[in-house]
Formats: sequence, C-alpha cells, structure tokens
Amino acid sequence: MGEMLDLQETAKRLGVSRVTVYRLVRKGQLRAHRVGKAWRVAEEAIAEYLQRTSNVPRAEEQPPSSGRR
Repeated sequence: MGEMLDLQETAKRLGVSRVTVYRLVRKGQLRAHRVGKAWRVAEEAIAEYLQRTSNVPRAEEQPPSSGRR
C-alpha cells in the first residue's frame, strides 16, 4: 500500500475542498480508513476514484479508428 493522506492532502490532490472529500468518503465514492478520529485515504484509492469518474475512456475502451475523418 502506498502513502496514506489525510483529508486536507487528498482535497489538494483532487482540487476540491476538504468538505467535498469528506462527502465522497461518507457516500462511499472514495475509499478511506478511519485511524482514531482521523480519516486517511490511500493514494491508490485516489487513482481509482479518478479513473472511475474520468470522462476520458481508457485506450482499450475506445472504438477502433476507421481512418476516415
């Protein structure tokens, strides 16, 4: 497992507020672990969230090019 980030660090990486990160965690959209009273988010969980919510299809999901424009 990679680095564990607090909600503030996670918010900075995602470009959102700490409150937004907390909401994502509470809704189950972003995996996090409770350590004492604090939440920690693994770097892998951030990568998974970004991949799941991206509007850019992965290479294997793109239809083959017909060569015409």
